[in-house]
Amino acid sequence: MFTKTFQTQLNKFSKWTVQNNVKVNFENTIFTFDSFINEKVKDFTEPKKFKFSALFSYIYKLGAYFVKNDEKITDYSFLLDEYQDPIKIKKVSSNTIENFKVDFTLDTESIEFQICECLPYYTDTLITVLGNPEKTGKEQDIHIYEWKIILKNNIISIFDWKEDNTDDLENREKNWYISYNKNSINDLKYLFESLDKETSGIEEENESKSNEYVNDSDLEDDNVNELYNIMDKIKDIEVA
Repeated sequence: MFTKTFQTQLNKFSKWTVQNNVKVNFENTIFTFDSFINEKVKDFTEPKKFKFSALFSYIYKLGAYFVKNDEKITDYSFLLDEYQDPIKIKKVSSNTIENFKVDFTLDTESIEFQICECLPYYTDTLITVLGNPEKTGKEQDIHIYEWKIILKNNIISIFDWKEDNTDDLENREKNWYISYNKNSINDLKYLFESLDKETSGIEEENESKSNEYVNDSDLEDDNVNELYNIMDKIKDIEVA
């Protein structure tokens, strides 16, 4: 049912669910992730990219949902954020990355991205730095807009989530995700640092503007900080 590469990734995720007490609730019956996949997932079509996201979306459309420590996980994207493939990253000098380029001619559909993370940036911030995204999502895809980026010799994809976002680039709180592979992870951490450096002034200006129409700005700050904490998991990993 799954390609060999994706099955290997699912096996790693399954071990992680056991270690972190994550299970699947379906019709008030609790399944391990493995048993649910084997018993209930019958007609899932594996896409070319964003495979975990597509599978989790399929699971929730069945009426099932993940639970962790007996608490319901209503948004599976947070589970994706929490899950980390156990990769050890070698620290390199902070000037390793030279540049990155947005190139919409890149083929991201044929790439089996291994990792997906939520980005801690507003829509207008990303547009200011990267320019406008293109509407690359097709009817069967889980996204609408996408930036295709070449980072050194590696391709990464930044995209939105079709299911929880409208077709509206003016929504500054639209959720954006980044997909990439293991071989780009060292350079990626410095891409984040580069983006942070370039957007620090933009974020301050956006935050000032947002206070004009957001009543609870502290709540907004908490959400952004939570996303930064997720990305710090990548930045702080070292070789054992």
